[in-house]
Amino acid sequence: MSSLISQTGHSSGYPRILISVRDVVEALAAVEGRADIIDIKDPAKGSLGAASPEVWTEISDRIGGSHSWSIAMGELEHGSPQPKPLGLTPAFAKVGLAELADTKQWRQSWAEWREQLPATTAPVAVAYADQATARCPAVDEIVVTGASMGCQVLLIDTFDKSHGGLLDHVRLEELAVWCRLARRHRMRIALAGSLSAADVPNVLSLRPDWLAVRGAVCTGNRNSSVCRQKVSDFVDSVRRMSRRVVESVDYSVRIAET
Repeated sequence: MSSLISQTGHSSGYPRILISVRDVVEALAAVEGRADIIDIKDPAKGSLGAASPEVWTEISDRIGGSHSWSIAMGELEHGSPQPKPLGLTPAFAKVGLAELADTKQWRQSWAEWREQLPATTAPVAVAYADQATARCPAVDEIVVTGASMGCQVLLIDTFDKSHGGLLDHVRLEELAVWCRLARRHRMRIALAGSLSAADVPNVLSLRPDWLAVRGAVCTGNRNSSVCRQKVSDFVDSVRRMSRRVVESVDYSVRIAET
């Protein structure tokens, strides 16, 4: 697990790219487009909609030996199948905490979910930027609780995909505060939430370890099909913009030192 967690974008100067897919055809398109991580979910079932165990198994059989893959497991209060009884070992697994803001037992239920994962599957803490809509616990509570139960990654996402993207729900300055909090708890950062190419320059300033997208690499909206060429173009675009950010920071440092 630790070796996988360390595979972030900092050493290469750009974040790794996670592409969400709903079936094996899309998974192969994402792999061919040079995605770093293949994330399996059903976009028709919400932000973290769980795909069927049959889809998990098919994608694992096709790419599991050569590519990192993860699964979305829906919202905690609804429950979903666990990968361990199926003999599956995704690199990462995540579950949402929507509708649990006023529930006292959410920490215990989340810990119980985490304990059922395979030993080699890293649990991901998920915080929704549109907290009021999701009715999820506050970001600081999620970070602290997630860190205490071994989550080494914080995913900041949006719950309602029909009401704008990540930066429509949270200012960049507040997002930076959440990222700093997570890093103080030794957590890596994954940013999602209907990110577009126009959002990338702004979020790159936060030095995320991963960028997670779906709609930006589909033929139409997020419910259409993942396109290999769009994945490849997005990867190249992020790398180009990341180099500019690094060069800008280096230039600023040199100026400050003169």
